[in-house]
Amino acid sequence: MLLVHLVFFDYGSHGPIVSSSISLNASIFSSVCLASRLPSSLHAFVVVSLAVLVFALFPEFRTRFKGYHAAVFPLTTVAMVVFTVAILSAISLVGVVLYVLAVLSITFLCPLLFVRLQHLKNNIYGPWDEAAINL
Repeated sequence: MLLVHLVFFDYGSHGPIVSSSISLNASIFSSVCLASRLPSSLHAFVVVSLAVLVFALFPEFRTRFKGYHAAVFPLTTVAMVVFTVAILSAISLVGVVLYVLAVLSITFLCPLLFVRLQHLKNNIYGPWDEAAINL
């Protein structure tokens, strides 16, 4: 269900697959399924409350914050990465290394590869293309 959340989340694009209600429902559903396996109702309440904060309120806060303070917005992302590394370091150093490698590769390596491999792009023209008027 969290994969459904990732697929349908509104990342700022306006496409036919973007649906914030499906994304939110999938994330809350997955947290409720996870909470149903916990030993007490207090644990379940904490998990569902945290899920509402993370999946419903925090994305709305980030969107509004980006609208008001666009220059400071990248710093919030850096702060979240540092906070995640600090919390994850208390649990597992291997997790920290894997997380940092994943963030660095998604942030720097993937765009670099995308730009570097642009010259290998091959456009195939055919009858499925839009008609071009040659005058």
